[in-house]
Amino acid sequence: MAATEAALEAAAGAGKLRFGGPHGAGAAFLARKQRIEATVGFQVPEDNSRRHLLTLTVGDYKRRRGLL
Repeated sequence: MAATEAALEAAAGAGKLRFGGPHGAGAAFLARKQRIEATVGFQVPEDNSRRHLLTLTVGDYKRRRGLL
């Protein structure tokens, strides 16, 4: 078991582990953001252009209110 943990830590250190699961894309974005910040030397904006799931567009709002 200790060998497996050591192998996982070595793979993580080498950047060989992939991001999976329901939050994998967000984790991958943050990892890439941190890597870019370390290379460039200044902060990258945190907006990854994702929409919140419950946000209505203007067209959706008007359609639900019966304005269209």
